[in-house]
Amino acid sequence: MDFQFAAGYFAAVAADLRASTLPILYGYGLEGGAGAGADHALARDARDRDSLRLWLKEARPDAVVSTHREARDALCSLGLRVPEDLAFAHLCLEPEERGGELAGVDQNLEKVAAAAVDVLIAQLTRNERGVPVNPRMVLVPGRWWDGKSA
Repeated sequence: MDFQFAAGYFAAVAADLRASTLPILYGYGLEGGAGAGADHALARDARDRDSLRLWLKEARPDAVVSTHREARDALCSLGLRVPEDLAFAHLCLEPEERGGELAGVDQNLEKVAAAAVDVLIAQLTRNERGVPVNPRMVLVPGRWWDGKSA
């Protein structure tokens, strides 16, 4: 996603001048996001317990939104209870998780796959090969599902 979730967050904060920016909790596959030493004011490494504790102390969030279930597990490993102490939303729910333990977004991966096939067929029809010089982005909206974690 090339940090597009983070970009959307910063754009939303910038649009509301009264909002303050909370540091983003990186990790779980985003190793390049926080960088070595993850002590930047806008990033903390979720995989490091001390960094996670520091992020919680600084940000004092009411809720955590993540693309990884491991973030919820890490919060629980620090003694936090979800949702009693802190709500949690998962941005990549599997279809079988809809309306269950986790609140969050089902990314409609079946429709994403279908859109990818449509793009590929269009390229083949135009006799295009390889990575496009000007790639297109196709947005397939996700759907929010309530769950016990929020």
